[in-house]
Amino acid sequence: NDKKDPVLLKRGIAKLDDEQRESVAEWLCADEPSAKYELPTLEKAMNAEALIEWDVESLKEAIRKELKQQQEKFIEHHGWSPMQYELAMKRLSRLGNICAKKASGPPAEIAWEKMKEAGYGFRKGVLQNFLYVTATFSSRPLSNSLKGVSVLDLLDNEENDKSEAVETPLGQGDDYSGDAVDTASEVAILHDILLGPTEQSTVIRVRHLVAQRRAREAELLLENNASEELLLRTYDPVFQCYLEQNDIPSALKLFVKMKAGESVHLRPETYIQLMSGIAENGYFQATSPPIEGASELGYTEGSGPELFDRLAGELAANTVDITASGAKRLYNSLVKGFDNHDLKPMHILQSLETCNEKAEYSDFVANRVSIDETTGRCPRTGVQLRLINLEDEQKLKLKEGLLYLAATAYSERSGKRDGSIASENLSKFGDWLADRNEQPFTAIVDGANVGYYFQNFDEGRFNFHQIDFVVDTLESMGENVLVILPKKYTNDIFTLVRASGAKKQRLTRKEKSIRDRLISSGKAFIVPPSFLDDYYWMYASVSGQGAKFSVNEQYIHPNNEDGRWPGIRPMLVSNDKMRDHKLSLLEPRLFRRWHSNFLVNFTFSAFVGDQCSDKEIGFNTADFYSREIQGNKCVDDNGHEVGSTWHFPVSDWGDDESFCVRLPTK
Repeated sequence: NDKKDPVLLKRGIAKLDDEQRESVAEWLCADEPSAKYELPTLEKAMNAEALIEWDVESLKEAIRKELKQQQEKFIEHHGWSPMQYELAMKRLSRLGNICAKKASGPPAEIAWEKMKEAGYGFRKGVLQNFLYVTATFSSRPLSNSLKGVSVLDLLDNEENDKSEAVETPLGQGDDYSGDAVDTASEVAILHDILLGPTEQSTVIRVRHLVAQRRAREAELLLENNASEELLLRTYDPVFQCYLEQNDIPSALKLFVKMKAGESVHLRPETYIQLMSGIAENGYFQATSPPIEGASELGYTEGSGPELFDRLAGELAANTVDITASGAKRLYNSLVKGFDNHDLKPMHILQSLETCNEKAEYSDFVANRVSIDETTGRCPRTGVQLRLINLEDEQKLKLKEGLLYLAATAYSERSGKRDGSIASENLSKFGDWLADRNEQPFTAIVDGANVGYYFQNFDEGRFNFHQIDFVVDTLESMGENVLVILPKKYTNDIFTLVRASGAKKQRLTRKEKSIRDRLISSGKAFIVPPSFLDDYYWMYASVSGQGAKFSVNEQYIHPNNEDGRWPGIRPMLVSNDKMRDHKLSLLEPRLFRRWHSNFLVNFTFSAFVGDQCSDKEIGFNTADFYSREIQGNKCVDDNGHEVGSTWHFPVSDWGDDESFCVRLPTK
């Protein structure tokens, strides 16, 4: 009989006769337990509250004792030898490994029940493997519908390397008996008693309690396992349960605990969920009583528009934008939590419509708006959005990152272990900028990027006429220009490296004239050989430029009298995509702020020699308002503050669109 005598059962068991092997095979194939088994301590431990209150050492001792007693009863019932018992347990343990390989949970659940029936002692490796399998690949409890499944079919199938998966009754229906067992939770609880809790086992048990709407017990479990490095996924089910139950005080308390967790990295969605829950329950209304316990948690505002401002500010420190689904959820929650307005709840499949009509200062505003790209002003509220520059600490972080990258790049290019000469030279460049007692540079040009722009045709070259064209245009617009040039391109002859091969370029008389003029007039900084020039123009954006670099010169306001481009100075003129730098320099939020503040892209018709068919240049200027979450004071026509207006850029919308929120203060 193939089922009762597979190849698998013949390995390493020469001392067992046919009858003994057949007895083991029959038990492994059995649909029903052959011996009555009870593990009362484990059943009681499935109550999370009891497990928290009990002494774990006593639990461990009791369970070990019950398993030992069950094992003795099982062996006596079957009349097995120790070798038969060992064979059966090894095969069930092996089944757990097969389930891990095949990403299949239900067979492991069958093996788990049989191991309990046999009173198996559950060694560490076996228990950890079953924890992984049942948690990862099983999505529902084991029930009486999982009958007639042969363990040996699964084992024999794996040994013979058959590609077809063995079918089980799991897919035959969703009807479960009342005595269904949550196997993953049971494995997790036994794991925690015998081996101690882990992040994975805690997640499983928390989800089990949350599914029963026992959020408080789940949080107690988290507190009991606080020594573990718990992640957001561990807290999140409890947090969601509190919000669904409209228990805002408990949700806020857990939110504060999550923020304080060293291993918890809150997602923007977490803030949106909390703000939406608070909004739905009316706590953002000016007349709302404070959330119970909010003051003790550090939220002295407690309720009203001020609490919204506080949470929106925390969200802004965490991310630059939100998703369309997040905007929709926040909109629906605000609409539900406020009275006396004309806004209607949105269906999940609807898109938020744009509303640019001017609102009254007392109106409740929760709308999709289009910011005027030429002024940075919101048409709905009249608020002027700010350009948020890098803070001094962030600039220092960028400078330190550039110095590190300069040294690393030099080491890689030169083959020298010590790259400090590159970082020292870059630092000296920054000192030179800071010590100059002349007019500050307001436009830094990536000379190599401009010189090579669209020069990938056969007669293309490093073109000084293009650099001269960009410099002249910027100067005509009131900018003081500095071109960053690698030393190589200041030679009369240098090598160009192209996909088709290397070739020599000899500067023409006119090109030499442009080069010499830029250098002699102090409009060019020459980067020494072996140093990467990109780091120099980037470094210039966060380096000081002496006393003459006044606040008025560092930021040019919209509609200024001189007609200059608004925005932060110095602008960085380059089409560099920054693929080699950004991940190493800043986290995404800070990089986006730096990039939007300083980078100016350009476009023009390529020069052929000194000729250009269309001497028009287009600049895609740096931002003069920040496309990131920001709150600004709203002032009425009489100069009185009427609360704050928040703009949330939405990743799925246009660049100049935002979700605008202004809450009534009365």
